[in-house]
Amino acid sequence: MNRSQAHDALIARAMQLALRYDVECHHARRPLYDRRGWPDLFLLGTQAAAARELKTGRAVPTADQVETGRRLAIAGIDFRIWHEQDFLNGDAERQIAALSGRQPWI
Repeated sequence: MNRSQAHDALIARAMQLALRYDVECHHARRPLYDRRGWPDLFLLGTQAAAARELKTGRAVPTADQVETGRRLAIAGIDFRIWHEQDFLNGDAERQIAALSGRQPWI
């Protein structure tokens, strides 16, 4: 699986988890039209909102992504970077469940 396919797989998994916990999930699909550095996902639950940048392999956030994350955090939005490991160890699911005020299924 190449990096693009791995990234798409993470997006699909995050969206499945969002559906499971009744959390709205917006994916920034068009990087040419979306603001540079904007996170891959914006999640909105009944208890909180969050923004997540997804990274595969050894990829690291760009300077624009770091700056946007800093600005989101200042505005009170929970911003984090999710790596493949966050899906494997259950952290992503726990965080999405918390947005809805529900307990994770894991």
